[in-house]
Amino acid sequence: MVLPVKLLAVVAAVTLLFGMITVDRPATALDEAALPSVPFLTVRAPLLPGGPRASFGGARGSLSAGKCRMRDVNIGRLASLLEGALRFLRGELRQVEAVDVLGPEELLRELQLGWAEAPVLFVHGYFLDLEENCRHASLLQDNAGLGGRLVAFSWPSDGEQGSYGSDAADLEWSVPDIAEAIIELNRRSGPLGGIHVIGHGLGARGLVFALDEVAQREPEIQIGEVVLLAADVDFGVFSRLLPRISSIAEGVTVYINDSDRPLALAAQLDGYPRLGQVGNDVAGLGNAEFIDVTGVQAGSADRHSYHIYSEAVGQNLENLLNGSAGAFDGRRLHQSDSNTWVLLP
Repeated sequence: MVLPVKLLAVVAAVTLLFGMITVDRPATALDEAALPSVPFLTVRAPLLPGGPRASFGGARGSLSAGKCRMRDVNIGRLASLLEGALRFLRGELRQVEAVDVLGPEELLRELQLGWAEAPVLFVHGYFLDLEENCRHASLLQDNAGLGGRLVAFSWPSDGEQGSYGSDAADLEWSVPDIAEAIIELNRRSGPLGGIHVIGHGLGARGLVFALDEVAQREPEIQIGEVVLLAADVDFGVFSRLLPRISSIAEGVTVYINDSDRPLALAAQLDGYPRLGQVGNDVAGLGNAEFIDVTGVQAGSADRHSYHIYSEAVGQNLENLLNGSAGAFDGRRLHQSDSNTWVLLP
């Protein structure tokens, strides 16, 4: 088996961390059987066939849908090294095996038949192509216990680090489609209750704008929880839109972090503090809850992807989206203000 360059780097990192002496232990190879697929809706333009990376690109297109078939790469005897490895390193072995393209109606009808709980729509952040979007969605599904419920919305990010400006423009272009997805999924969830929505990073900005549009188009609609993670959203803009958003949602929960490096850079670029940063005056935003995750193990060097790498954050998300009182109980959370909580390590 030939490993991609990125995975070879992961294997090398694991080897350096744990030493080669453990390879003589019985192999505990990662399961390469089919993992749960990640269903997605996308407004990316399709590309010519050519493997999973060539299914959809970064150009704008009309609504399409499909499923990413996922697997964990089998690295044989080296798998035993991962037993104590960082979650980030283990996560890098999660890959897209293939992308199956379906019509939006076909996908939604199939998903609707399988839902036992209200579905969750996940809007990804900057710098992710479709394959990385599916990988992150798959890891989030595992980390937060959302199996069988998560639907990824993939807007046309270029998947390139230097494309922040064009990604922001493409996200704004996608807002009406995100709003329509929220309305349609909520309609189909029926007796299961309103859908939950999650936005990460720049995707949280698109989600906030889409929810504002939903509230204006369908003022009587009622959805479930709104979750904003590492939100690259102008705090002042969010403050103005929150009353309308909270009027259609069961709850609004914002996860904040004092050491999120991409958000610090975004604040410098835009000139205004980001919603996902610590230090904003949130006391007046009584219709939202804020959870400070600065003190927990983020699992990534930039401390921006804690939603997929932090076990503590994953457990809290699972409690929140399953309607459990444990989301705000005192065992893992310390209340530091009227609407602000600190997640304990």
